[in-house]
Order: sequence, then structure tokens, then C-alpha cells
Amino acid sequence: MNDKKIIEKAVNVLKNGGVIVYPTDTIYGFGVDSENDFAVKKLMKIKGRPGPWSIAVCDKKMLQTYASISQNHIKFCDDKLPGPNTLILKSVSKNISKYLLGPNNSIGVRIPDHNIPMEITKLLGRGITSTSVNKTNMKPINDPKKINEQFSNEVDLIIDEGKINNSNPSNIFNLTSKKIIQIR
Repeated sequence: MNDKKIIEKAVNVLKNGGVIVYPTDTIYGFGVDSENDFAVKKLMKIKGRPGPWSIAVCDKKMLQTYASISQNHIKFCDDKLPGPNTLILKSVSKNISKYLLGPNNSIGVRIPDHNIPMEITKLLGRGITSTSVNKTNMKPINDPKKINEQFSNEVDLIIDEGKINNSNPSNIFNLTSKKIIQIR
């Protein structure tokens, strides 16, 4: 199946409240429509915990529909995105699932440096969750065969791009105050 067909299939699943597994520039992620409470609740059940979780978007324009970047953090954001980084920002979206929001109405946002999540979010027209494929307190799984063994009954689509070797979750930076704080 070619990339275009996979992207279209993933978007269909997401539009219908489904759960996908997709590769990123760091690890495989669980994706649901970030504006669909029902889908986010499904993800909570799969992960075994409530959010908050970050979201992946396709570009800075889409990022700004979900979060605000203060003037003193613009250069930092430009340097870190796209890439293996999650930025915690103040949410400005009325549409995002309340289950994804962190303390003080914050939201973690990524622009993965990977064509699959970028194309999915571009075609969907909104963000998708970006959380590691694992049960809470377990190590992230980056082998599609193992993902399929553990989660095939709980997800609707696994986009298999092969095993991601030497993978680490994204760096996380909190930008909700003047000082930038690295969390991971």
C-alpha cells in the first residue's frame, strides 16, 4: 500500500473516532483525533491512565490554532520544531479534548520531523495525539510486530514502517512561563 492510501485510510479511521499507531521521528505513537473526547477516552483505556498527552500537528500555523507562543519563546520554537521535541504551551483552543489538557490549561505540542504524522494531520485538518505505544509504566514498543501482538484488538490501524532502532521519546520543554524548563 502506498503512502497516500495509508494516509487516507488513517484519516478515515481518525474521523470515525478510531485509534491508529503511527511512526514518528522518535518512536511509534498512538493517534486519535485531538478534538474527539470519545476517541481520547478510548486511548485512556488502552494506555491505562488519563492524559494529559501531547498532540502532533503538521506545521506552526496549525500549532497556533491550539497554543500560543510568547514573544520571548518564538526563536526557541523555531529552533526546536519540527524535530524530536514537545513544547508545553498555553492552550488557546476551545475544540481540543479537555482530557488532553495539562495544568493551567496547558497543551504539549509536537511537529514531528516525519512525513506520515505531518501528512495525516494536514489531511485531517487538526492535531492528533502523540503518546508512546505502551501501557502506563511499561517501556515504549517500537517494533510493529510486537505492537500488533499486544494492541491489535485495541487499535484500528497500525502503520508499519519497520522497527525504529535507537529510539527515544521526544524532549519535553515547558514554555508556560518566562523561563524555559526542560522536563525530559
